[in-house]
Amino acid sequence: MNDFTTIPDYGLSWLEASGDHSDIVLSTRVRLARNLQGHAFGTRARVNDRQAVLANFKEVFARSESLMKGTLLEMKDLGPRARRILLERRLVTSDLLGKTEGDPPAGTAVHFSHRDPLSVMIN
Repeated sequence: MNDFTTIPDYGLSWLEASGDHSDIVLSTRVRLARNLQGHAFGTRARVNDRQAVLANFKEVFARSESLMKGTLLEMKDLGPRARRILLERRLVTSDLLGKTEGDPPAGTAVHFSHRDPLSVMIN
């Protein structure tokens, strides 16, 4: 599914800046990066590596009831503004967006869980 409107806000109501302590903001993030055996990762990954990993994820995605409830967004299907919003919300990294905002690397995507504040970046 490539529908940007289905991404949960994961509790971003604090952006409304209302309440007794609206001037205080605390944001945290935990990032775990893993590579898949037999595939290069990150900047060492070739286009065919990234596309193979994404194709593998899509196969698993299609067979998993839990994953199907979430949202899979391929970077190539999103415009620069949508990708920038994902970056500013800290849901993707700048590596996932590529060297120029208008040209994301082939085979890159992000999957959002339907209920937990968890995302999987595929690059």
